[in-house]
Amino acid sequence: MFISYSHDSEAHRQRVLAFVQALRGHGIDADLDQFHGETIVHWPTWCRQRMDPEHSDFVLCICTAGYRQRINGNVAPEQGRGEAASGRRASAPRPAVRRPQRPRCCPPAH
Repeated sequence: MFISYSHDSEAHRQRVLAFVQALRGHGIDADLDQFHGETIVHWPTWCRQRMDPEHSDFVLCICTAGYRQRINGNVAPEQGRGEAASGRRASAPRPAVRRPQRPRCCPPAH
């Protein structure tokens, strides 16, 4: 599962990281930019690649007002390059694609 979010503040980044670590703690293979550090060279390309079915079965967008502004292009071009790319792609209409179904389960709520 690829997680797309905006870097609104350090506190928000930390909440997203804690959420993803909780998902991983429950056996969900969640991926986040914070796990890749300096290996990300071009944010829009990296986000598009992570959203492809070859990399992620699911994409979760954590939408805030800042995320929405980036998708709509209401911020400076150097801000939110990854969020804008992944957000626009996630909201774009796509043809239905049938892929072989794999069993999926979520951990039960406690």
